Amino acid sequence: GQLVFIEVENLSGNAVLTVSSINGSIVDKTQVSIEENQKQFSYNLKNIVPGVYFVTLTTQDAVLTKKVVVQPR
Repeated sequence: GQLVFIEVENLSGNAVLTVSSINGSIVDKTQVSIEENQKQFSYNLKNIVPGVYFVTLTTQDAVLTKKVVVQPR
């Protein structure tokens, strides 16, 4: 899989990580936990076909979205 890194400084607690394709369909959704003082969150995009995706991390206080291009192997 391909690792995605998201800056999570000043965030902590439970979050929902959603991976959606460019046309809006959700390909992965999971509950995650962000530790206090954690600077970066990493997630492994496994079993995802090459293409453009949006990785969204939703906490009680913020929504962070990162555009990711998954390359063919």
